Parts: sequence; C-alpha cells; structure tokens
Amino acid sequence: MSLCLERQRVMNLYMPEAELAELVRTHARTALDSRQVARRLSNLLKTRLDELQRAHRSAAGAAGARRQAAIDQAYLNFVQELLTVRNHSLTAKIQYETHLMLVEARRSLRALRRR
Repeated sequence: MSLCLERQRVMNLYMPEAELAELVRTHARTALDSRQVARRLSNLLKTRLDELQRAHRSAAGAAGARRQAAIDQAYLNFVQELLTVRNHSLTAKIQYETHLMLVEARRSLRALRRR
C-alpha cells in the first residue's frame, strides 16, 4: 500500500502545453507497450503451467502434478511478473487518460473564452 502512495503524484494543472502533450504521448506509448507484454506473458502462462505439470508428473498423479505445478515457486514468480506488468499497463493507461482529459478541458475552456 505504501508503494502505491509513494508513486502517487499530484498533477500540475498549470504545466505548459508542450510538457502535457509529451506526457500524453509517453503514457500512451507505455500503456501500449506494457499491454502488449502482458498479453504475451498471459499467452505463455498456460504453457508454463503445463511444463511444470509435466516436470511434477513423475512424483505424483495428474491431479497432484497440477497442484504441485500451481504452487511451484517458478510459476508463482511468473504470475507475479505478469501481475506487475499488467499493473504498470493500467497505471500508464490511467495516467494517459487523465492527462488527455486535461488537454480536452483546456481546449474546451479556450473555446468558451472565445465566445
């Protein structure tokens, strides 16, 4: 929980347009890249479980091998990595959408002031 609180920053509502545009681009790129990596890891998840299940099959039956594979530290580390990447992707997506809303709000205010 404290890690999440450390990363939270208050958005500067008065940042220059160029800086805001760069943040929008950066967060969009990060969200896209992280989502792609998460999708690839997710596709590998079942393969990784099957590999570990085959490795544990000699020691136990099929059901026991599946249970052993599901609690194997290598599998748990893989799942943790997947969750970390997904979290990073979602955080970047939220940052992208939030900064984009600020761009739209400024655009709307400029249009309102012209009237």
